[in-house]
Amino acid sequence: MTIDLSKLYPLPWTHRSNGLSWLEVTNQCDLGCHGCYRKRDAQHKSLAEIEEELRVFYANRAVDCMSIAGGEPLLHPELPAIVRMVRRFGYRPVLNTNGVKLTAERLAELKAAGLAGVTFHVDSSQDRPDCRSNSYADLTARKDELADMVRDAKGLICNFNHTVSSTTLDEIAKISAWARKRAADVDGLIFVCYRDAHVMGEFDFFANGEKVTGLEELNEGTDVGWTGDEKVTVSQLYDRLRQDEPEAEPCAYLAGTGDPASLKWLFVGRLVHDGQTLGYLSPTLMKAAQLTTNLIYDKWLSFIPKVLLNAPKSLFVATSLFDKESRKAVLRLPRHLRRNPLSLLKPAKAQTIVLIQPMDILADGTIDMCESCPDMTVYNGRLERSCRVEELKRYGAFFTATPRSATAVRHAVDSGTVYPYHSLFKCTPGKRVDA
Repeated sequence: MTIDLSKLYPLPWTHRSNGLSWLEVTNQCDLGCHGCYRKRDAQHKSLAEIEEELRVFYANRAVDCMSIAGGEPLLHPELPAIVRMVRRFGYRPVLNTNGVKLTAERLAELKAAGLAGVTFHVDSSQDRPDCRSNSYADLTARKDELADMVRDAKGLICNFNHTVSSTTLDEIAKISAWARKRAADVDGLIFVCYRDAHVMGEFDFFANGEKVTGLEELNEGTDVGWTGDEKVTVSQLYDRLRQDEPEAEPCAYLAGTGDPASLKWLFVGRLVHDGQTLGYLSPTLMKAAQLTTNLIYDKWLSFIPKVLLNAPKSLFVATSLFDKESRKAVLRLPRHLRRNPLSLLKPAKAQTIVLIQPMDILADGTIDMCESCPDMTVYNGRLERSCRVEELKRYGAFFTATPRSATAVRHAVDSGTVYPYHSLFKCTPGKRVDA
């Protein structure tokens, strides 16, 4: 389905002022996810190193939330101290975890340290020791357990992150339906398109002027049966989401650095009452929320605070006076109550869905990244894109891509395996394309 960007709110996040940042506290991990591009080792960062990275963030980037990531951050022996440190720098700490090592006692300790929320990565790309299998049913049962744990801790944001390949696209509608039924406890879903390190065969890659070899090592252990052989896009994710909710409407987006028409982050917000969606967050309300947050705190909003997620009835009633989408939601409520009058006693809930498409290679070799990257991390004292740090670690520079031939460029455009950037190309094999 074609998404009309002119009707959506383009998020005004920048390199300097953003909604998120990405703090990597360890390279250790207790799972091997298909498509993971991080090299695992035994290294935990010290508290001194983490504090220095937070100082780099503080000096160069104003953000709302700090994602505490890895590796698997629950393996870090000083995680509560890290959470306290993040809070001390003025950020809301959100734990990015696979949840394998999480217990109610550990979660209570982290909450006491200042944790604001948890984003769980639980999907079929993993062989999990806490599940009998990676079937949809077993993974859903585990997600129910984790959502219950966060609910019982009270006051924490609870999100679930999923990597999506061409073989798992059809799970999106089922996951969306599950989250809608559990909206009282699940605050958001994140779907990320699987990214392949060996981007087709039409390009050569260079770092510091030298041709890059050994790209297959970046996705070592990846199961091709899980990844499939087709590229996945945000438009496909949105199409599958609408299989669960045909009326689903996005409200905001981030474009690409190389192609301003490309979709990198697409945001959908829905109002759920008793397992049914009443309406969707409009671009107008998203804009109002972002500008108000920036005006008061000089930051952009990322994760909606729990207190607002749990009080959407009054907010939608108030905003219905000037917002058409809010008015639709309010007008649907009486019809919903006629079918189930007892549901009047149940609260309504705001829930967010984010669809993400990481880097692409455009037909001329331009690497199309997420505009104003929300997942910037610190590497060697500098802010860098977290999804490309492995290039710096292994090759000392970011890759550049060069099409191997004019035929390859035309094939890329015609087949749709990469986005066309210009309509016509002049290409000399071994040299960069000039439009």
